[in-house]
Amino acid sequence: LKKIIVSHTRLVEDAVNAGKAAANEGKKSEEEATKKTVKKMKDSIEKTTLGDMDVLSNLKTDLEATEKKSADAYKEENKSE
Repeated sequence: LKKIIVSHTRLVEDAVNAGKAAANEGKKSEEEATKKTVKKMKDSIEKTTLGDMDVLSNLKTDLEATEKKSADAYKEENKSE
């Protein structure tokens, strides 16, 4: 009687494990599809570098203009002395 119970228990466990394995396969294929989609989206997005941003470009221009004014003012002071 014990052998029969153990045997039937193994059959039930095998059926449960087979169901879990099938569910895991479905999850894995879904995860792979999601990863591929995300990778495609990342590849298609245009990369923006710091040099491409207009705000930083404008800031650089302003700083250069300020430096030039400071240098000119310094030269004027040294000429008059």
